[in-house]
Amino acid sequence: MRYWLVIGLCIVYGTAFPQNDSVQNVFAFKALSGKVYAHTNAVRNIKGAKPYGVEMEFAKQQTAPNHFSQAGAYVKSGWALAYVNFNNPILGYGMIASRFIEPQYSISNHLQFLIRASIGIDYLSNPNDAVKNPTNNNYSLHINPYLHIGCGIQYIVSKHAALALTGSLHHISNGNLMQPNKGLNWFTGAVSFNYYPGNSYLPRHKAMQGNKPTHQKPMIELGIFAVPRQGYYTKYAAQRNCIIGTTAQVSQQIGYTHAITAGTEIYYDDFNVDKTLQPISSKLVVGVQAGHVFLLGKVNFSQQIGYNVYNKIYFLPNFYTRWGIGYQLNRHYTLGANLKANSDNADFFDLRVTYKL
Repeated sequence: MRYWLVIGLCIVYGTAFPQNDSVQNVFAFKALSGKVYAHTNAVRNIKGAKPYGVEMEFAKQQTAPNHFSQAGAYVKSGWALAYVNFNNPILGYGMIASRFIEPQYSISNHLQFLIRASIGIDYLSNPNDAVKNPTNNNYSLHINPYLHIGCGIQYIVSKHAALALTGSLHHISNGNLMQPNKGLNWFTGAVSFNYYPGNSYLPRHKAMQGNKPTHQKPMIELGIFAVPRQGYYTKYAAQRNCIIGTTAQVSQQIGYTHAITAGTEIYYDDFNVDKTLQPISSKLVVGVQAGHVFLLGKVNFSQQIGYNVYNKIYFLPNFYTRWGIGYQLNRHYTLGANLKANSDNADFFDLRVTYKL
């Protein structure tokens, strides 16, 4: 009953307040179900868990000709709040708040193909506890970062309503702020009802030939990042250690909502290990990386693949991925957060400041 009350209030709000014809408000209610992916032997105890849940969304759909011409798609972006029951006593349930970007590509007057990327934060009910829940190797904190990517189709039912079918991959990890932290991955299928107070039909624009992105020249970005995380176990206990580093990259905008990047990072990882293990000759790590960025006004979502060209830390894999979010404070400075993952384990979650030359 509470869900329907909130949906009703959203509909009243969207109907009562006028909007620009080139920007349409969208309210959505989504039902989802899926399956947990046991990506490593350490989390085999949750294999077969079938999560289910609901999600509510508020978004704005860009329909102006210049936006379409630059992006090649009708870009929707907004906020989502989800409840997920993992249907497993070890994992419990979660509440997830996220920010998403969703380019939509028109197939016909009634049908669109869509892709979505999200980043956010979650509350999980049942973290690892030495007494109450010692077998949860997926997560150890109540609050964790959240990442998501998905795709699907949307069918326009009427001027004010549409139905969408989507498939998604979700990931949760605390970035080694606390161990154990093998991360939680699950796949879902979902059906959603989308309500448009204005007009659900997308205009039929044609991309303008020769139209270039706002930033025509490559940009150089310099940054620093740091995080205190839980280190590897010594003979007696886990300890905190500090990671501090620098990053430099070149980015080239290739569309209204897209950019590609290439760069490098150097950081010092002052972890603690059992002294009986193999000694480590250097705590410096140097990596090169390349990837893609979703651009959404002052907010950006990045995805990168990298390789450590200098690494003397014997248990650290050389191939890695990075996922991040940034908020542009002004013309030069961006404040952000980044998750680095190695193989089947999240390495660390850092906070960073970057400067655009």
